Amino acid sequence: MRLGWCADGGRLRYRGDLVELEAVTDVGWVRLAVGGREFLRAPQGSAAMVFRRGEAFVSRFSDAGLTVTERNVLRVGDVRDGVYLQQFHCLDPSPRLRLNVGFNDARDHDLLLLLNDGVRLVRVGPAEDHAAAMRAVAPSGSVDAARVEGEAAILVHEGGAWLRVTGPLWTGTVTLPDGERRGCVGLPCRGFAANTFEFTYGAGDFAGHWLAGVRFDVTGGPPLPEGEREPTGGAGMPVYAPGDAVRMGLRGQWLGPAAFDGTAEIEIVHMDGRLHALHRQPVRLDPATPATVLDFAPDLHLGGPSDVWGRVFDAAGRLLWADRFRMVYDIEGYEPEDTRRDDHDAFWARTLEEMRSRSLDLREERRFGNEQWEFVELSFNVLGERRVHAMLFLPRNLPRPLPVVITAHPNTLGWGLSEQGGVYGSKVTRDGRFAWFVPLIRGHRPDAEFVPFNVPWWGPLGDRETYEGRYWFSTMARSVDALAELGGEIDLRRIVAKGGSQGGALALVTAALDDRVCCCLADCPSHGELARALRPGPLTRSYRSRVPEGMAPADLERMLSYFDPVNHCPSVRCPTVIGHNVGDTTVHIGGGLAMYKRLTALPADRKWFCPGAGTSHANSAPGSRKMREWMDAVANGWGTGTGDL
Repeated sequence: MRLGWCADGGRLRYRGDLVELEAVTDVGWVRLAVGGREFLRAPQGSAAMVFRRGEAFVSRFSDAGLTVTERNVLRVGDVRDGVYLQQFHCLDPSPRLRLNVGFNDARDHDLLLLLNDGVRLVRVGPAEDHAAAMRAVAPSGSVDAARVEGEAAILVHEGGAWLRVTGPLWTGTVTLPDGERRGCVGLPCRGFAANTFEFTYGAGDFAGHWLAGVRFDVTGGPPLPEGEREPTGGAGMPVYAPGDAVRMGLRGQWLGPAAFDGTAEIEIVHMDGRLHALHRQPVRLDPATPATVLDFAPDLHLGGPSDVWGRVFDAAGRLLWADRFRMVYDIEGYEPEDTRRDDHDAFWARTLEEMRSRSLDLREERRFGNEQWEFVELSFNVLGERRVHAMLFLPRNLPRPLPVVITAHPNTLGWGLSEQGGVYGSKVTRDGRFAWFVPLIRGHRPDAEFVPFNVPWWGPLGDRETYEGRYWFSTMARSVDALAELGGEIDLRRIVAKGGSQGGALALVTAALDDRVCCCLADCPSHGELARALRPGPLTRSYRSRVPEGMAPADLERMLSYFDPVNHCPSVRCPTVIGHNVGDTTVHIGGGLAMYKRLTALPADRKWFCPGAGTSHANSAPGSRKMREWMDAVANGWGTGTGDL
């Protein structure tokens, strides 16, 4: 049989390099094979891909044929009966199929892929998961009849071939009209809609499909904080101190038809690129026997963050499984690199003096509101010829003067208010016990139609006098001046600098440049240790490619040092909370840890580093709790002699 589609005597066939499809007129699709291994089995006189709505089955299709799509001159095979349609696009030369499913019925159906007995294993999980990290279930109802839902499934044939289905799906068992129980993959389909599912496939005995439930197993560290989730299965709370008897292992199960011989390893790499530890050993796994893949006590000795990699290889050295979690070792003993220049304080004192040599010229541009809030647009002069706008949120019906939160982020574009019935602010999510002052540091108005591009912190990189960070930082300090001009509205004893990510860094800088800030709450602060970003290593960002022509990297490193939030932290005099998830995938925890370590003017009982176990960018559980404590304290009068912590 030639490659490609062939329609012959009521049968529709497709043959590719690895995959084969077959449909029969008046029945439907009866065959899907990869590398000669059958993945579907049709009941007698019925299709192997059937619709089910409730208990009713639709399994006979009056027409099977080919269509030509003019857009890509691609022949498409389909079965249909005037109401139901199942259509395969074969996307050679790539090992990929696309299945389009539709029906002229408003009710939702499931499309059931009835599995051949040779399919021994189905892996189910999120669409992006590595095979070995996906849940393994057996397709036979006698083994596991439970319904398991996911976004992707890998069907593994006993002959080694595999078929991956991507799309919302479930796997389990069904009872067919003739009473037979059959393992299946169910594809939920919406009525009057185009439902699309992607298939990829391969042949050969790829051992990774039989490796199930691999996870880290770590003991000896602290317990997970309340409300936290493990960053990676079995990793626990990855913050370790000297003296902790930390043991790291990999646990897994081998489900293949024969024993497995391979290698497993754990590699720990410090954030500066140094090898912290590497342990590797051969491993043999027997079929269907729970096993310890690897177990050892690492020599933890490099203070600061490191990445822990777990890997499993087969006998040929092919990577079958890999995962990572981030850990932090010896927070108290860790000392980050000191890049603060001798004239740091003098530079910023001169900058603030230059800024304040110009009149503030605070103006009210607009005022509106609802029953709960007043919204005030203000503008004021900053540095040089810069003038910025700010949003002031004033809760009504509270006694004056009000405690206030200063917060900013370069991506803040407007009021962030919903509008219902013509009244702004019907859903204000800010803490109603505080006034909120939000300078728009990029220079635009809250309701501006045109907003300038968000000039990133790393450019343009001319010199420290014209660097954008100089204007942004000055704006934060000038915002405190603006609050002082508001008379009896604001309690200047209770100014909170607060923010997350770039806003967290700006909060720390605000507290450093103006000692009128009573406390600082910085969540996952970004852009710490800018010098590290200019050097080769795992944390290198895009700065290296932006070194201006004619400027040496060492000179750029010096210029950026004046704008590194880490180098501002020694000037912070108020109680400060820094929250950061250890596995933050957006901002590396190394910068947040360095900021905490450089709060050198604060005693231990007035600074807190609150790491969380998660991977999200913001809201570590311990950090969020500590920040709520401080917000409560300030709202209750902390700074005025009451509400102290």
